[in-house]
Amino acid sequence: MVYYDTASEPVTLGFYAMYDDSSVLTGGEMPVGTAFSIGSIDAQGIFESTIQGLKRITDMPNRSATLLLPCVTRYLMLAPDQEAELRLIQDTLTPTHMPFMMGYSGGEICPMPDAEGVLRNRFHNYTFCVCVL
Repeated sequence: MVYYDTASEPVTLGFYAMYDDSSVLTGGEMPVGTAFSIGSIDAQGIFESTIQGLKRITDMPNRSATLLLPCVTRYLMLAPDQEAELRLIQDTLTPTHMPFMMGYSGGEICPMPDAEGVLRNRFHNYTFCVCVL
């Protein structure tokens, strides 16, 4: 979790490598001095967020179509059963007889309020992104 000085909420970014000089390669901008906390993502957390997202989708009675673009890191974290999230989505949405499409994104941009409430685009990782039409 990255806590930007100007943001009201933290942002989840992947940490891909740590170097000998203690610098870190992250999945998005992280200015010098930015506070962060370390955690891990596991299959249970991925499935919990998928189920929560699917419930919000199926609770929308007037939807015409659903576009799902979860982060590809979710797919990678589910190894060796990397298609488990896709099966969960398909098993949940197919019986509703509403069209849907799913693909994976390589990081997500989402506006988040800064300390003054102004929306600022932030790059995220590990998200479950959905657009309901």
